[in-house]
Amino acid sequence: MSEVFRSYDVVIRVTNEKHIAFPGEHRVKNVEQSFGELLLRAIDDVNRKELEAKSLQEMAVVSPEEVNVHEVIIAEEEARLSLLFVKTVIEKGITAWRDLLNLR
Repeated sequence: MSEVFRSYDVVIRVTNEKHIAFPGEHRVKNVEQSFGELLLRAIDDVNRKELEAKSLQEMAVVSPEEVNVHEVIIAEEEARLSLLFVKTVIEKGITAWRDLLNLR
């Protein structure tokens, strides 16, 4: 019977400052935990953007002269796109997991 290794060492090379981390080479000790933390941060970011869009919508109804309509629409679209991105990543992860389980 083969052993299952749960400790993965992954070297991540970041070449662009716009990526998640600063340029250089990083060692990630626990890939599963890092990916989970990344998903949780993405979900928190989606939640923050949705709350921000909702706040701007409420402000537009209560005092429309204080809020620019373009800002409200941009905030709504950012929230929608963030949610769509996280949803797609999660769905692709689930699909990949099912594909791995179905390998025989």
